[in-house]
Amino acid sequence: MIISSGELVRELKRIGDNFITVEVENREYVIDMISHKPNCADSLCTHLVLKCKDGGNGEIKRICS
Repeated sequence: MIISSGELVRELKRIGDNFITVEVENREYVIDMISHKPNCADSLCTHLVLKCKDGGNGEIKRICS
């Protein structure tokens, strides 16, 4: 499990530049943006949130070079 931005950055650097999707229960999503969200209602501390949107019912179209 990747739990920090540092771990994610290291893993992505190891893999190299490539197309990224998010898969949940066999459905594919694309990352729309990265935002911050408070850790709890009264906290000043935040964590990163990858905001995703549904890739649709079919496969996500990729541009292959």
